[in-house]
Amino acid sequence: MDFLSSLLLNNEFRIILAFLFSLILSLYGIPVLVNIANSHNMYDHPNGRTTHLLPTPRLAGIAMFLSVILSVSLLSRLESFPQFQYAVAGSIIIFFIGLKDDMMGISFKKKFIAQLGAASILILLAGYRFTSLHGYFGVYEIGVTASFCITLFFIIGITNAFNLIDGVDGLSGSLALTAFATFGTWFLMNKDYTFALLCASAMGSIIAFLRFNLWSVKNKIFLGDTGAQFLGFMMAVVVIHFNEMNISASLIWPVKATPVVSFGVLLIPILDTFRVMLSRMIQRKSPFSPDRTHIHHHLLCLRLTTDRLLLCSFV
Repeated sequence: MDFLSSLLLNNEFRIILAFLFSLILSLYGIPVLVNIANSHNMYDHPNGRTTHLLPTPRLAGIAMFLSVILSVSLLSRLESFPQFQYAVAGSIIIFFIGLKDDMMGISFKKKFIAQLGAASILILLAGYRFTSLHGYFGVYEIGVTASFCITLFFIIGITNAFNLIDGVDGLSGSLALTAFATFGTWFLMNKDYTFALLCASAMGSIIAFLRFNLWSVKNKIFLGDTGAQFLGFMMAVVVIHFNEMNISASLIWPVKATPVVSFGVLLIPILDTFRVMLSRMIQRKSPFSPDRTHIHHHLLCLRLTTDRLLLCSFV
């Protein structure tokens, strides 16, 4: 018992344990969700925009949400993340609105209002926001009103970016995995064990999802709005913390060009979302109307396979 207690006091061990806990919980949970979907005919059916040919469950987000929240709640000390309860509250809103969309469908207006509420909880109740542009455009400290608007736009934008790019197998998940691995490594190098653990938990759940999404026939499953929006929301939480940490001059491994690095890590989902929405508005369409103009649709038209798309997302 003393040996186990001493192990749990080790930060690196808790991070590894969180990764394994999230991985195993998702590996066991996703097949259960597939069985539930099969028994209740809860499928994402092929249509003119989708790339899949067979009806497929889209409930992986349930397992991912539970595995990440449980692993962080059980294994993290949360000493550097006192706003965790507000992040959980916001993610619960994102979870339920995504789940309703996956099961019954929902208008974007209602989805946007829910996202607005989730982001506002973090910003207004927890004070969790961007406070500096790190000297870009000659701006260091941001005023409260500008900070609220920038942070609100960022959280909602990233949440939707990972959802909108979820158009082919493995793409959104692999991009999120790469980003969480990048930020998680940096947090670990700077001894921010709480956020390193959060990133490790997300990575475990994503790897489990990719195992079924890419390499399973019997238990094939999609992220769905639940999973994609949850990953995007938690990514926004991680990036805000990354930018705020780099204001300090006492870091072991500081990053000087913090906004640029954040943008670079999230380059593909950000640029694709911006390009598609701008294109739709130029054509006098709703920026949220579904179509086949995303970058993965164009690449698939050029006969670039899903496997190659996945490889490109890691490069």
